[in-house]
Amino acid sequence: MAGLFLCRRIFMTFDERSFLLNRQQQIIDDFRLEILRIDRSLRSKAVSKGWKAFKTAESSVVFTFGIVTFSRYAYRDKQGKVRYPVDEELGLVPFIRYSREVLFDLATLATEMSYRKVALFYSELKHIEITKDTVAKAVKLAAQLYKEKSEYRIAHKSVDNSLRKVKRLYIEGDGVLFKTPVKNHRNLQEISH
Repeated sequence: MAGLFLCRRIFMTFDERSFLLNRQQQIIDDFRLEILRIDRSLRSKAVSKGWKAFKTAESSVVFTFGIVTFSRYAYRDKQGKVRYPVDEELGLVPFIRYSREVLFDLATLATEMSYRKVALFYSELKHIEITKDTVAKAVKLAAQLYKEKSEYRIAHKSVDNSLRKVKRLYIEGDGVLFKTPVKNHRNLQEISH
């Protein structure tokens, strides 16, 4: 099978992968220009609200089309709180390095496969390198955001939080690594759903 791919690689005149990576870089460059435009348009609104620009801050965020590093203005509002209007406009969660769309993708994929496989799958399809730890953080954050949304929705409704006794309790795990006599790079075998 590997010989077939090698053979196809030799006779190919058009390299889809490099074309896709070039297109991905163009999208990232266009997105940086869009961020500059958003930053300029939000600057006048922030100043009219009485906010004071005090620095520019750089951030790297994983979006569905790639990792984007960009600079934007930081402001202090009238109460002294630091605000990043560009981040708010893009829907970025403070101190989180990936967009909500990536968060949704990773959390959805993690319901179907192990965190390691999600990271491999995402890097193969999107050409964005992430780790299993990133997937775990994304799943945890998605659960937290969903809980906050649920709490907000039912804030004024009475909810019965008492414990219930159940006949059966099903617990699902992500994936389990076992040491096996099978010779691979570490004598480890992963079992997952």
